[in-house]
Amino acid sequence: MQKPINRILSALMALVMILTMLPATVLADGETATSFEGWSLTLGENIGVNFYFNIAEADVANAAANITVASSSSTVSASQAPQKDGKYVFSVDVAAAQMTDTIALELVVAGETVHSGEYSVREYAVKILEGDYDEAVKQLVRKMLNYGAAAQTHFIYNAENLANKGYEITEEVAVPESIEGAQVTGAVHNVICYGNSLLFKSQTAVRFYFELKSDAKNFTFKAGDNTLTPVEKDGLYYVEIGGINPQDLDKTVTVEVSDGTDSLTFSYSPMQYIVRKYNNSASSDALKALLACMYSYHKEAQYYDSIVWAGSLSAHGVNTWNAD
Repeated sequence: MQKPINRILSALMALVMILTMLPATVLADGETATSFEGWSLTLGENIGVNFYFNIAEADVANAAANITVASSSSTVSASQAPQKDGKYVFSVDVAAAQMTDTIALELVVAGETVHSGEYSVREYAVKILEGDYDEAVKQLVRKMLNYGAAAQTHFIYNAENLANKGYEITEEVAVPESIEGAQVTGAVHNVICYGNSLLFKSQTAVRFYFELKSDAKNFTFKAGDNTLTPVEKDGLYYVEIGGINPQDLDKTVTVEVSDGTDSLTFSYSPMQYIVRKYNNSASSDALKALLACMYSYHKEAQYYDSIVWAGSLSAHGVNTWNAD
């Protein structure tokens, strides 16, 4: 019997499913011992893997997770890690092209290794595709892997180990031929809206580029209530808005610039970038394939969102904890 869709969701459109759930060890005095409890995959505003640990109170001050992805290593102390349902959570975000990268995790307590293992987004996705899950979930995961493989090909990154190997999707993707472009309203003296770009990181992000004719400190950049810090690059300044869920790629994000007297708004959506670049004859075949897979993943995420919670997925947070 397939697991119903509404039991394998988490807030913000993602699958957050623990496939490895180990029984907690309880000490004689009732305290839970330090132990690895499981891991999960997040598909939402970011692509990430989360690791869950029970950590005894006496161990917290001396416990830390050593995490390595590709050539990047980091150490996170347990005292800095968030907690969920009484468990300490260590999360690792990866770019779309890193779905097959090995994530090495080691939990160390007072110099002693309590747990070590190697994981990947691809490994978790395969468990879903080969498990007893609803077809809508599997199709979303297939589209995600297709997107990851296209990113690997475009960026020439670990291309001999594609994320979708064995689960390839061959389909005609109907990317629109045109779409309304960026919108600018208002004006600020000494500020010129220069352009936009899309970033394929662990979070999909939009960059807004500006030409500033006076000191950047003279201007305030905001996205809603959040103040943004402009970054200088190649004679321009940019601000970045990330955390965009795959089903929201067609939604507009807006930056407001003010000098204290006048203001302007600069609006753009990832979909505008996708459509513009896909239909540009100068774009490479690899880039067009990446954009087509991203568009298909977006449409699948929208469909998944609509059939599960009728468009209100972000209002729900249901986790499924399953034995592997």
